Amino acid sequence: SQLTNAQGNRYMYIGGISGGINTAADFENCTNNAAVLNGNTGTSTNTTVDVGGIVGAAYDGGNSHQLNFKNCVNTGQITAQATQATAIVTARATVGGIIGYSDSNLFVKDCFSTSDVDSINQGSGGVVGCTNYSAKSTEASVINCYATGKITGPFCIGGVVGLFTIESAMTGFKVSVENCYYWGESVISAKTSPGNYSSGAIIGCVRDKNKIKPVFSLKACYRNPDMQFSDYNGPYPDATNGPETSNNVLIDHEDCVGEDAYPPFFVPQGLGYSNDYCQCCYHGKAAAAGATVSSLAKAAG
Repeated sequence: SQLTNAQGNRYMYIGGISGGINTAADFENCTNNAAVLNGNTGTSTNTTVDVGGIVGAAYDGGNSHQLNFKNCVNTGQITAQATQATAIVTARATVGGIIGYSDSNLFVKDCFSTSDVDSINQGSGGVVGCTNYSAKSTEASVINCYATGKITGPFCIGGVVGLFTIESAMTGFKVSVENCYYWGESVISAKTSPGNYSSGAIIGCVRDKNKIKPVFSLKACYRNPDMQFSDYNGPYPDATNGPETSNNVLIDHEDCVGEDAYPPFFVPQGLGYSNDYCQCCYHGKAAAAGATVSSLAKAAG
């Protein structure tokens, strides 16, 4: 079966269980087996598209809502696409195996997706496409989750989470991804030139617009040691202002926990391409040969 939003010119939200919500909600023991497709045939060049296996988009509206996912499963392919060249040019197209987009306080636990995830814009993730911290939302947590599908998109794509965006100037934001695994075949970014973005095996990009420095808890995350990875991370236009990094490189990242911790590939103000953003990706560690998702989860307790 297939769920398709065939046409729209501005806002399009589609999910296997719920398209869009703007209130606090709990999703527990939910399963979607249908393909979820946004087949946009609109003509707007500023279209917002959010597609998720369980929920397409959750909007907080400044009310400090909490959104919980527990024991949710998606097996249907998740896709955001455009059939006209003028569509979805300047806006968002986020895609996630469980949820496409959230600016609520987000908690995802014991969930998994086996679907391929594909988007024509930023923010594709095996479990979560994009979270955007607003004036009231201060925490996003993805715990004991995994994805096994192929992840593709232009930039800001990740095996578990595509993009964490911090827009507010408030402090105290928490970013937690713990005991999560990407066990799919590939994370492939279509980006072929330098840009102020990254992609990763676990987290594609943490974009800290106001240099707030969130509190990270990134630990016990592993990737398929045989996965393919492609992302253009460099060289920077001015090599003296930032490190040159190679295309298609996966390195092991140690756990990153605490107020003073930043994942590797952190680009501070004045380095790289922009004075406005701090950004980083996270690859976790390559699992040992012969490991499985079950064995990793068992070892994690």
